[in-house]
Amino acid sequence: IYSMMKDMATFRNGISDQNTFIRRYFLMSEIKGDNICFSNTSTDALWTSATYMDDANSADAAYMWLVCYKMIYAANANLAGANEDSSLNSQLKGENHFLRAFFHFTLCNFFTRPYALDAGAANPGIILRIGAEYDPNPVRASLGDCYDAIEQDLLEAIRLMDPSSVRGDNGYARKETAQALLARLYLYKGEWQKCIDICDALIGPDAS
Repeated sequence: IYSMMKDMATFRNGISDQNTFIRRYFLMSEIKGDNICFSNTSTDALWTSATYMDDANSADAAYMWLVCYKMIYAANANLAGANEDSSLNSQLKGENHFLRAFFHFTLCNFFTRPYALDAGAANPGIILRIGAEYDPNPVRASLGDCYDAIEQDLLEAIRLMDPSSVRGDNGYARKETAQALLARLYLYKGEWQKCIDICDALIGPDAS
């Protein structure tokens, strides 16, 4: 899954160095904020994000939808295999719970309204993919159900991952990574005390 995040995936019958999760993720996240200012136009697909003209057929949005669900599928397959193999250590199981949560959260941020707006938890969310068995006729879950599923995955990741694992020193997700993402989830939901509590667990209550 980590390789899939940086590799070029086949998209619309071709492969392009523009189509990597990492590139699309950072461009689509940053391009609509204040950190980037265009002085001209661009023929890159990112222009649809820069001009707030996203649609289902735009290359950046369509690619992110495709690649996120491919990686969610991979995480589900890994977890299904892990449940059959008790020798697999808990750190790896925890990483897959984190990765599934991260990609579901990414999809929510790109394809749903913010949790704090309008109907909140009742807003339409995304299609949740939990487990190896998929509904052939999927429907969008509510945003509340999506956030609940993401929270459960992150809590399970925190429970399973070993803070002393050397994998974290090699660029892989670790317990603190899951705690940080959970803090952001609570921040978006407006659950301030839960956000404070998980931040205290992460960096300590006396950190300045």
